[in-house]
Amino acid sequence: MKIKRIVLLALLLCTANMWAATSDALLRLEAEMMNYIDTNKRDSFLLASNRLKEASKKAGNERLFYHAWSSQAIYEATQQNYDQALGIVKEIIENTRETASIYGEYSAGHAQAIIMLQKQDYDAAEKAYMTSVEFFHRHFPDESAAEDLLGLLRIAIQRKDFNNAKRFARQVVNEQNVSDIHKGRALYRLSQILFDEDDVEEYNRIYEQLVKLKDTEGLESSVLLAEVSHSIINDDYKNALRQAEQLSDEKCAEWKAYIYHRMGDDANAYNYMLDYKRISDSIMQASHGQALAGYRAQVNNDRTKLQQQLMERRIDRMRNRLYIALGLLAFVGLLFFTWKGRKLIKQ
Repeated sequence: MKIKRIVLLALLLCTANMWAATSDALLRLEAEMMNYIDTNKRDSFLLASNRLKEASKKAGNERLFYHAWSSQAIYEATQQNYDQALGIVKEIIENTRETASIYGEYSAGHAQAIIMLQKQDYDAAEKAYMTSVEFFHRHFPDESAAEDLLGLLRIAIQRKDFNNAKRFARQVVNEQNVSDIHKGRALYRLSQILFDEDDVEEYNRIYEQLVKLKDTEGLESSVLLAEVSHSIINDDYKNALRQAEQLSDEKCAEWKAYIYHRMGDDANAYNYMLDYKRISDSIMQASHGQALAGYRAQVNNDRTKLQQQLMERRIDRMRNRLYIALGLLAFVGLLFFTWKGRKLIKQ
């Protein structure tokens, strides 16, 4: 019986290892696609995304298949090919009518929301994001709709609708199984609104939650900015000036201008504002590029998550291989001792 159990365990581990290898291959393809999604390398992106579509369809990974397909629509939007982007969304919607795929339906709606936001059609983007949030909560109750809620948060801030912005930020924080990166982004946005409102007590409460996430990859710059504003709102200007030195040249000049103005030193404030304007003008981007900032932050977050998943899968695969090797070694050992025992009995 022991031999049978060991053989069964070895077979199960082999099967798990084969599944993990397929899953790893899909993750690598997804990581490759995400490396190109915000670049001008169209051929490389299309090759990677089509390979991911084909491989995920073959593996029966419906969710990843529609993710790859909708990413093609988002890519066209980042290149400002909006008609082509919406055409791909329409193809996905037509496909889901045949397949009745909830993953396909969500992917199409989510992609449409991103496209409308990049077009700066805020009314259409808001409607699409609202629909996506409702759909996501209904069909994936154990998962977080934070990505769509952050889209609504960006729209509210763009409209200077800060009451709704605060509401969406708090909704992200309270989402089921929300990731640290999404929670941190919402807390940072909320902290900056409270800073502008000079709500010291509430700002400090939110700041305490944010700094607990300071080691989260992708939140480093947000936490640095929050540290500067935390010192300012608590009238610790000396520390704020020191912390501002850690920021980019543009942000450093902008914050120092504000700090000196708040200190009543308008001469220094004016000089730093001139520096800020000079630096800002030299790196000025088109309005479309500014609209992409939130999406690119999400792309960087996705890349980081994929790299972490690949590392975890690599470790799991190595562990499974070790278990298989130990199981086979034990199996061979049992066979040997069983054969040796029977031989001695015969003798």
